[in-house]
Amino acid sequence: MNFTMKILAVSVLLVAMMALALATEAPPEAEAAAVTEAPVQEDEAADDSSNKETESEDEEGEEAESTEGEKTHDVAKRSSCRCRGHGWCLYRKNYYRYFSSRRTWAQAQYYCRAIGGNLASVHSTYENNVIRAVARNRAVWIGFSDAQQNGYWFWSDGTRFNYRKWCSGQPNNAGRKQHCAYKRGTCWDDVSCSSRLPFVCTRRRR
Repeated sequence: MNFTMKILAVSVLLVAMMALALATEAPPEAEAAAVTEAPVQEDEAADDSSNKETESEDEEGEEAESTEGEKTHDVAKRSSCRCRGHGWCLYRKNYYRYFSSRRTWAQAQYYCRAIGGNLASVHSTYENNVIRAVARNRAVWIGFSDAQQNGYWFWSDGTRFNYRKWCSGQPNNAGRKQHCAYKRGTCWDDVSCSSRLPFVCTRRRR
């Protein structure tokens, strides 16, 4: 009788230990999500101090465009942006995502392509303001370039060139080596494609 009781006690103890181990173990779904999202989180965790330099470059332009900035804020509020857990924000038919890590234009475009999109293209004042809102008013690469032939600008996603918002006197191709566009404030400027800037990727809603 005592032997049977001992066997039962050992069995109960083993079952309790197994239940405790299962309770503390992360669900497979959570582990998979962590593995999937880890590279993106690492990319977005770029040093904030690197962005301060870009922000300071735009301070003068931002002051002059404070009224436009208010309009941008209103666009972001009215558009009911829906941001997914992994960072994509939906505005109308497009998803947008800001990346703070500084890359060359080609590196930024390559990264956007690798995650299923392209550097952002702009076809209206609305989209221009959306990108500004998503980038939190920071200077960012957009997918506009004339690197293949000077003066022939095109969007990296192959969409039509039907809207322009160049800053005053731009593009000027200073030093004959500025063949990629970035967005500062509400307007665009050309700069060397080897410069390193944050960027905004976009992709169509499926």
